[in-house]
Amino acid sequence: MMETTKSNGQHILVVDDDPSIGGLLAQMLQAEGYHPVICTHPKDALTISERETFALAFVDIHLPDMSGLDLALKLKEQMH
Repeated sequence: MMETTKSNGQHILVVDDDPSIGGLLAQMLQAEGYHPVICTHPKDALTISERETFALAFVDIHLPDMSGLDLALKLKEQMH
């Protein structure tokens, strides 16, 4: 049997240009006690990440104006 533990309310960034996928991930994360922040555009994600700290980011690979890999690199740079 696998044991699960609830989160301590950490903020999780979800970036997906499909709002239904972002919403589904948000529901799943909230059920586990996390505080998801959903963005549908990479520029919004970068702006929000300047003000907030995230424990984890779920990033779609195919995003408008920037690849998800490029966004992940920029988010990582902002954390340092």
